[in-house]
Order: sequence, then structure tokens, then C-alpha cells
Amino acid sequence: FTVAVLVFAVMIPAGPAFAGTFELGFKLGLGAFGLGASSVIVVAVVAHVVQLITMVVILGAGLMAAEPRQLVRSRPPETAPTG
Repeated sequence: FTVAVLVFAVMIPAGPAFAGTFELGFKLGLGAFGLGASSVIVVAVVAHVVQLITMVVILGAGLMAAEPRQLVRSRPPETAPTG
């Protein structure tokens, strides 16, 4: 239930990284189970930070893995010696 509410909440246009709508989705989804607003916001912020850090680490690993190939492609073609 919480995930479904979260999906609909992030469909609302928002700023970068769904800041605000992500937490609102958690608040509405977990609030239905009777959890307090302050504890739900803490869980939402921690989940959001963990998600963003995970995406940054995966992106960094992908860029580090792609870097050697990028360097090989960026060299100018060698010309044959004339003579």
C-alpha cells in the first residue's frame, strides 16, 4: 500500500530528486497505519538519502568503468609516415 501511494506521490511534478513529494508519499502511505508524522518523516528522509547515495555510487562505478574506453576513443587517429 505504501509503495503504491509513494508512486502516485512522485508522479506530481516536483524539484530535483522528487524532494518533498517522496516524503509526502511516505507520510500518506505510512500514516494510514497509524504511525506518527515525525517518525514517518524520519523514515522517509533516511530512505530517500539511502536511495540517492546508492544511485550516486552506481553512477560513479559506471563512469569509472567506462573511462578507459572513453580515453581510447578520444585519441586522434595516427597518420602514416610520409616519405
